[in-house]
Amino acid sequence: MGLWFSAIALSTPCQMVISGIVRDSSGNTISSASVNIFNSKTEAGIYFTKSDEKGFYRLIIPDTLRLTDLSIKAISIGFRKEIKPISVLNKVINFRLNPDVKQLPNVTVKNTNARIRIKSDTLNYSTIDFADKSDKFIVDIIRKIPGIEVEANGSIRYQGRFINYFYIDGDNILDEKYSIATKNIPQETVEKIQIIENNQHIKLLNGIVPSESPAINITLKDKAKVNFINSSKLGLGTESVKEGEVNNLAFKSKFKAINIFRYNNSGADPAEDVASHGSSDIYTFQENRPLADMLNLGIAGAPSINKNRYLFNNAGLLNINDLLKTKKDLSFRINAYYLPDKQDRSYTYYSNYYLPTDTITYIENQDIHTNLHTLHALVNININTTKRYVNNSLTIDYSTTNNIAGLTTGRNAVLQQLNSSVKGFSNYTNGLKLLANGKFIEFYSLVSYNNRPQHLGVSPGLHQELLNGNKPFTQSIQNITSPVFFTNNYISYKAANGILFQNYRLGFLIQNGDLTSTLSLQQADNIVTPLPDSFSNQLQWQKNKFYTEAEYRLDIGRNSIRLTIPAGYTIIRQNNAIFNVNDNVTRFMLTPSFMWRYKVGREHILSAGYRFDTQLGNMNENYPGIILSNYQSLISNDIPIQQTHTNIYNAGMDFRKSIKLLFLNISGTYIEKKAGYLYASTLQNNILQRKVLPIPNTSYQTSISAGISKYLFFIKSTILARHTLQYSKNLQMQNNSQYPITNISNHLTTSITARPNLYISITYEMSQIWSSGRSNAPNSGKQFSLSTYHQKQYLELAISPADRFSIKLKNEYYYYKSPEQPSSSWFFADASVQYRLPKKPIDFELICSNLANSNQLSTISISENSISGYTYVLRPRFLLLRVSFHL
Repeated sequence: MGLWFSAIALSTPCQMVISGIVRDSSGNTISSASVNIFNSKTEAGIYFTKSDEKGFYRLIIPDTLRLTDLSIKAISIGFRKEIKPISVLNKVINFRLNPDVKQLPNVTVKNTNARIRIKSDTLNYSTIDFADKSDKFIVDIIRKIPGIEVEANGSIRYQGRFINYFYIDGDNILDEKYSIATKNIPQETVEKIQIIENNQHIKLLNGIVPSESPAINITLKDKAKVNFINSSKLGLGTESVKEGEVNNLAFKSKFKAINIFRYNNSGADPAEDVASHGSSDIYTFQENRPLADMLNLGIAGAPSINKNRYLFNNAGLLNINDLLKTKKDLSFRINAYYLPDKQDRSYTYYSNYYLPTDTITYIENQDIHTNLHTLHALVNININTTKRYVNNSLTIDYSTTNNIAGLTTGRNAVLQQLNSSVKGFSNYTNGLKLLANGKFIEFYSLVSYNNRPQHLGVSPGLHQELLNGNKPFTQSIQNITSPVFFTNNYISYKAANGILFQNYRLGFLIQNGDLTSTLSLQQADNIVTPLPDSFSNQLQWQKNKFYTEAEYRLDIGRNSIRLTIPAGYTIIRQNNAIFNVNDNVTRFMLTPSFMWRYKVGREHILSAGYRFDTQLGNMNENYPGIILSNYQSLISNDIPIQQTHTNIYNAGMDFRKSIKLLFLNISGTYIEKKAGYLYASTLQNNILQRKVLPIPNTSYQTSISAGISKYLFFIKSTILARHTLQYSKNLQMQNNSQYPITNISNHLTTSITARPNLYISITYEMSQIWSSGRSNAPNSGKQFSLSTYHQKQYLELAISPADRFSIKLKNEYYYYKSPEQPSSSWFFADASVQYRLPKKPIDFELICSNLANSNQLSTISISENSISGYTYVLRPRFLLLRVSFHL
C-alpha cells in the first residue's frame, strides 16, 4: 500500500511550457518543422515535436532541467536551422527561418556494407549490415560490432566498460540477466542495435544527472511486434544424447515476454542463460557482501576450456520473463526460473607448493556427482517517466545442492557428501519526487534475509592424529548455518542549478547474523561424538552504520569534475559464547572519491580518478573455531575485527572515430591495500591448515589494459585486439616462513570476423596468457620463479552455398607450456550441416561434436608459489540430429 501512496505523491511535478510559431522569412507559417530541445554542451537531444499546419508547436518539460544549459532549434527542409537559448523568462519562442539555397556538388554513391548513424550519444547500427546467413541470434551480430566485446560468460563490454542495461525496444525486461535475450532472440527480427554511451535509466534525471555507463538497446522489426514468435526444437543423438526446447517470445508495445523451456544432456549449461552480469545495487553489495560457501569438495577448479567439452549433465530450465504495461507510465514485470540439473565430472589434480625449505605436493582423483535445484522469482513494479520514478522489486531465492564425490589421494580412498542450500528473500524500493525547480528528494529501502546451511561428511575418518587422539574413526561430520538479516535505508536531496549538481544522502543500515558450526566424529561403534569447543563456533554478529554522503558535480566547458564525500559511523558487536569473545568496535570512516573527465573534441574523453576505501571485517572473517572445509583443509580466523584501508588510482582514455568505425580505449589502475591481518598456512603432504594472524600486511596491484576495434570496409571484417598487463605483490606466510610474492600476468586477445561475401563467414580468435610468479625468502636465501604460457585458438568457418543450406566447421586448439612441466597441446573439431525445407519453417541440423574423439585434456596453471596441473575426462564424440520448428 505504501508503494501506491508513493506513486501518487510522485505524480504532480512542476512543469514548464515552451511554445511558439515557426515562419519563413516572408512571414508564412511552416508546417512539420522539427523543433528540438537539446543540451547545448553535450548536444544530447531531450524533447522533440513538430509544428502543426499553422506552424504552431508546444513542448512541456519539467522544471528539473538546467535551463542555462538548454537550447531550442527549429529545422525544416529547404531552410537554415535556427537555434535560440532557453531561459525562465523566455517561454514563448518564435522562429523565422531563412531559405537555404545551395549548389549541390557532384556526388558519387558508394554502397558500404557497414553503416553507422550517430545521434547525440547513441550509435545506431543496422543488423543487415553485419548479418550473414549463418547467424542465428542477436548475440552473433553484437559480436561483430566494433567497440563491443562479448565475453565467454555472456557479459558485454563497450569500450572496456560493462553495459548496465540491455533494453528491448526501450524496455528493461531482464535487468542484468540479459543472456537469455542475446542467445534466443532471432537476429532476423532485429532492425537496429543501438549503443547508448551514457545511459541514465531514470528518465526524470535525464539531462540532469549524467551517467558514464553504456547500455544497449535493440529495436525490432514491425513484424516482430505484431505476432508471437514461437519455436521448438527436438534433438536425438548417439551416446544417448537428447535435447528439447520450446520458446515463446512476444515484443508488443504493451506486453513483452521471453518464456523458454529447455532440456539437454549434451553438455550445454542452462545456468549460463540466467547468470547475472553485474550488480544492480553496488553500494548495498559492498556493505552486505554475501557469505561464500565455506565447505567444498576440494581445491581443484574448472579448466580453462569450453564447459560443454567436459560437463556430463542432465539439465532443464523453465525461464519466465514477462513485462506488462497497464498505462503509459506503469509496468509490471516478473522474472522467474526453475533449474534442475544433474552433473558428473571426473578429473585428476596435482599441486606443488614451493616453500623456502621444502616442496609440498597434493594429488587427488575425483569423480563428482551433483544434483541441484534452483528457484528464483522476482516481481517488479515500475513507474519511470520524465515526471516521476518509483521502482519496487520483491525477490525470492531457494536452492538445494547435493554432491557425492569419490576420490583417492595418496593411499586413501575417500567419499565426500556435501549438501547445501540457499533460502532468502529481499525487497527493494526506490523513488524520486520533484520538489521544485531542479530539486528532488529520493528515498531508498532494502530489506533482505539469507541463510546458507551446509553439511559435509567425509568417510572414512581422516587426520585421526589431530581429531581423535590417533584413534581410527569412520566419518567426519561438519555442519554450518549462517542466517543473515540486512536492511539499508536512506533519503537524499538532489539539486541541479546551472553547471552544478549536488546530492546529499542520510541513511542507516543494520546487519544481524549468526555463524554456528560444529564438527563431530562418527566412531567405529557408530556413536557420534562432538569435538571440543576449539572445533565449534557460535558467533553472534551485529553491525549498525549511520552514514551521510555529499556529492558534487561541476560541468565547466569540456571539463566534468565529481567529488563524493561519504562519511559513516559504524558499530560492530560480535559475541562468541564458546570462546568467551565479546568485541565491540566503533569507527568513524571517511571515504572520499574524485573523478575528472575531459572531452577532447566530440568523441574523445580523458579521465582520471582517486578513491579511498576503508572496510571493517565481515562475519565470515572472524571465527576462532576450526572448520573442516573439505577432506584435507582446516581453517579458522582467530583475530579481532580488523580494518583495511585501500587507495585506488585510475586513469583512462576513450578514442573514437565513429564514422570510420574505429574504437580505442586505454585504462590503468593502481591499488594499495593495507590490512592488519595475514593469512597463514601450514602445509603437509596430507593436510592443509589455514588461519588468520594479526600481522600487518600491505599488498599492491597494478593493471593496464588497452583495446582497439576496427571495421575494415574493404573486406567486411571486424578486428579486435586487447592487451592486459597485471602486476601484484603481497606478503605470504607458509609453514612459519614469511616472504613476499610477486605475480605478473600478460593477456593478449585478438580476433577477426570476416564476411568476404554473402555465402562465407570466417571467425578467428586467439588468446595468449603469460604468467609468472617469483619470491625471495629472506631467511633462507632461497628463491623460486615459476612461469606458464597458455594459448587458445578458435576458428569457425560458415559456408552457405544455397539459401536454405549451410555448413559450419569449428576448431579449437589449446597449448600449455611451463619450464617446470612437460608441454601439452590439444585439438578439437566440430561440424554441423543445416537445411531448411522449402516453403516450410522447419530446419534440420546434423551436428558432430568432438570429431577427433579426444577423451581427456591436461592443463597447467600457477598461483603465487604453486604450480598445478589438471587432467579432465571429456565427453566422447557424438552425433546429434536436431529438428527445429518455427511457428
